[in-house]
Order: sequence, then structure tokens, then C-alpha cells
Amino acid sequence: MAGADGNGRVLPDAEAIQSPEADDEGELPESLEEALLDAASELPGLVVRGEGDQRQFLVGSRVVATLQGDVAEFRLDPAVATAALRTPGVRRSAAAPDQVAFEPADLDLYALDRAVAWLRSAVRRAG
Repeated sequence: MAGADGNGRVLPDAEAIQSPEADDEGELPESLEEALLDAASELPGLVVRGEGDQRQFLVGSRVVATLQGDVAEFRLDPAVATAALRTPGVRRSAAAPDQVAFEPADLDLYALDRAVAWLRSAVRRAG
């Protein structure tokens, strides 16, 4: 059943949303790493380096995103980055001034969707 947020907007149930990140059984990824690696496998020209909890996502020699533990960083277009900074769990990257760092407090459907969308945006920008 749909609910409403504090601004009166109707929000669908998470179960009712068909997410592109869901697997064949409709199960969502359990981590940022799983979501980003799933998305990366579908993005032509994107190479993933590293293992464990440290990954780099590259287009050519340009790093477009990184993942360290539960923090993903994305190299976004300045307008997209400015908008992203208004999102809970997002801050400017300490490592690179042209990146934003995303560490969601809750790894829900919406956080996963944002992370995947920002990865795709970073890849498009680099391509």
C-alpha cells in the first residue's frame, strides 16, 4: 500500500517498485558493493579494479567512482553533484574535491537506486 511523505507526496511501497537492480526473484542487493558491481556489469566501457571492500570503477584511465567499505564516491557533473549534496548521507569527498561521498544511513531501495544512478551518470560523463 502506498504512503505519503512529510510533504504530502504519495510514495509507493518498496515491494511494488520494480527496480532495475533487483535480481530475477525481485531481491534487492544487500550492499552498495553488490549494487554497484551488478550495475557495472551492464555498463559498456566500465572496468572495475580491486577486491574486497576497496574498488575503483574506471572508464579508460579515468576513475569515475570508488568504493571503500560502506562509502561510495562518484565523480559527477557539477550540477548533479550540487543536487546530490542535498541528499541525506552525501558529503563532499575528502579525497577529491570534484567527487561526492555517499554513505547512506539506511541501505533501502532509494539509497541503492541513487548509488546506481550516480554510477551511471559518472560513466556517461566520462564517456
